[in-house]
Amino acid sequence: MVTPRDLRHLAPLAPTARNPYETILLGACAVSGLAFTVGCIPTPHSVATFLPPLQRLIWGLFLFLGGSLALVGSFLQRTSLFGARLEQTGVLAVGFGCIVYGPAVLAVGRDQAIFPGLIITGIGVASFIRWRQLNKALGQAESILDELEAHVATMPRGD
Repeated sequence: MVTPRDLRHLAPLAPTARNPYETILLGACAVSGLAFTVGCIPTPHSVATFLPPLQRLIWGLFLFLGGSLALVGSFLQRTSLFGARLEQTGVLAVGFGCIVYGPAVLAVGRDQAIFPGLIITGIGVASFIRWRQLNKALGQAESILDELEAHVATMPRGD
């Protein structure tokens, strides 16, 4: 039977909105991703100028879609596990975008790109860590819900 102690394991599903770092970072990913997607040209000395336009576009799509999905999902977590799945999908997209783009910036930009390349790669690693946290918490939540459903199914009906 499910106890209140079991429900304590759902704490990692706490809405991202309570974490200003993650919320602001995901918002920045969505906004900058949109800029890259609609073709805003980086300034002449930007690290982004070192990369081909197609790679910038793909990175922009990952950032825009991933950041947007993760933000929406983080606010929907208050009412459903669907929100947590949405956030999980979003941070995975941001993670893949940053893990591909960050090292590419380092390789192409060399000394000029050390700081931005490491920051972008770090955001990718942090996104994968968040994905893993959500995956673990969602697995626990789903097993608790399955147990509750089984318990409710065995309860006598008051017909």
